[in-house]
Amino acid sequence: MFSVVLTLLGVVALLGGEFSRRGQTDRLFLAAGMAIPFACLAFGFPLAIVKLPLLTPLLYLNIVIWSAVALYFLLRQPRTRRPALSLSEAG
Repeated sequence: MFSVVLTLLGVVALLGGEFSRRGQTDRLFLAAGMAIPFACLAFGFPLAIVKLPLLTPLLYLNIVIWSAVALYFLLRQPRTRRPALSLSEAG
């Protein structure tokens, strides 16, 4: 499940906006910015579970929350922009 969530985060970051040749770098940093906290939590929870087994559901909750957020941003409807007013309509 770890690899599925990381893939979803990358797909959301790359497909989440309009196409721009120069906009991909920002989206790659966004993907890394989402993947690093997820990976830190995924690798940190087992260390905490060794000391306190009651935290075991957090392993699965981490995956469920990150995948739900990624799916929400992937499947949401894009916002439609209102057309700009022409000079004849504005005045």
